[in-house]
Amino acid sequence: MTIYSAPPVRLSQTEGTPPAAFTWFLMGSAGRGEHQPGSDQDHGLVYDQGGEEVQQYFLALGREISRRLADRGYPLCMGHVMSSIPRWCRSRSGWQSQLEQWLREKRWETLRYVLIFMDARPLVGDSQLVIDLRERVYGYCAKDPAILLRLWENTAWLKKGMGLFGQFLTEEKGPHAGAINLKETGLFPYINAIRLLAIRESVHETSTALRLERLCALASYGWLETYQAYFKRLMAYRKRAGVTNHPDYIRVADLSREEKKELKHLIRKGAELYRRTGQWLKRGTVW
Repeated sequence: MTIYSAPPVRLSQTEGTPPAAFTWFLMGSAGRGEHQPGSDQDHGLVYDQGGEEVQQYFLALGREISRRLADRGYPLCMGHVMSSIPRWCRSRSGWQSQLEQWLREKRWETLRYVLIFMDARPLVGDSQLVIDLRERVYGYCAKDPAILLRLWENTAWLKKGMGLFGQFLTEEKGPHAGAINLKETGLFPYINAIRLLAIRESVHETSTALRLERLCALASYGWLETYQAYFKRLMAYRKRAGVTNHPDYIRVADLSREEKKELKHLIRKGAELYRRTGQWLKRGTVW
């Protein structure tokens, strides 16, 4: 059992009886079930009653969870996506208002927050609280489909994994010299594209593999099937990453000639998937 399959804090021993029903949830790679040893923390909390005292209770709980996770080897999130931060620890009504505000503003930062939340995977408490919030986002996007294109544009910039002549663009200096960030250059195009399509089709799964499975079961998404195999192969390479003391980096020199060729192909296909997803959202066709 990993720490992300069990509560990191026993509430009755540390903070007393919770004053309201709540859900503590994971986001980021942990929310998608794609985290590696050394991945940092990404989590949030929603509770079903408002009030200053209730909020202070759950913020204190969030701080305790963050501290205990850090003690067990999960680094604090540098972007402050943790249930100890008010933005990620709100009442049900507070979350509803905040999500709608983020979507209305349509700024790069607020849309990034929305995308982070859409990977929320309940781990402790009443999961319906998260499901209901996600439904509100689906409803908002159904009324304003243009928001999906805005979300697509929001994640369009990607770190390049290959240069003009098809060579790997490895880190030149530092502890990861000679390695590429497999998550940023290879996996993100798949993760970001499939998340958007999951929002469009109101798919509640949070792992990319399960989202792909649900989408491929829909008649209009047969074009996604080849990308399932590509993503699975990339995840196999991801399990070999971490050789440079970072969970996302893989050293090119450790790959065979055939593996280098395959990895380049998988990276190209990820970029292709992202482009096709944009076409799908714009015109309803990928051709």
